[in-house]
Amino acid sequence: MSPTAPPTEPTTRDYYADLGIPFTASTAAIRRAYHRRAQETHPDKIAPGQTIDAVEFRQVQTAYSVLSSPIQRLFYDNEYAYVAQQWAEYRASVLLWQQDEERRRREVEMEREKASAIATRTKEEAEGRERLGAVFAAGDNGVGELGEGFGQEKNGERDEEDEKEGEVENGEEKEGEEEEEEEEEEEDKEEEEEEEGDTSDWNQGAWVNWEIRQHVKNASVLGYFPTEAELRQVSKEEGTYLSYTAALDTRR
Repeated sequence: MSPTAPPTEPTTRDYYADLGIPFTASTAAIRRAYHRRAQETHPDKIAPGQTIDAVEFRQVQTAYSVLSSPIQRLFYDNEYAYVAQQWAEYRASVLLWQQDEERRRREVEMEREKASAIATRTKEEAEGRERLGAVFAAGDNGVGELGEGFGQEKNGERDEEDEKEGEVENGEEKEGEEEEEEEEEEEDKEEEEEEEGDTSDWNQGAWVNWEIRQHVKNASVLGYFPTEAELRQVSKEEGTYLSYTAALDTRR
């Protein structure tokens, strides 16, 4: 993208702008502005001991020579409205041109960076292909050693994983065995307690039944059989319903 040429300055200078004063400045203000601008743009002030083209200094001299003369300033002021408009348009054009140049500069830098990245990537790919070719050129020995080392590394990783899995499984099996042993012990305890309870109930019931049977037997010898209400009362006094049922069976 080729750069564009900067805008062209108007043919007539803006003398008021060269001296840095307004259009309504007095003669005394013009003189003070000239002395200030002459010192700022003098070649000895800008580049001491060097020979330069003092363009800006000459522009200040010309502006003062016109504006300090009442007749020349009168003629110049008659055309100044048009001159000021031309310079305003020129300054706006310069601003746009500078913005375009900055945009073009950034685009050029981006294209340069992109081209540099492509060149770097191409170089890296070429180096990678060269290294790969060197590996293949080494023959079966180089490839075999590479593959053997890779296989050993993978086997080592698999062994470590198998050991970890084995430890986890052994721990789970031990926990399962302990839980089963605890459950079996609890079941044995419950069975023992049930057996003891059954034996106690049976012994108590048998003793009570024997007592009731004795009453029934004695009563039958005398020819007296107790009623169901009497047997119920006896069984309640003994505190077991099983004795009551056994007594009924004996009565019958």
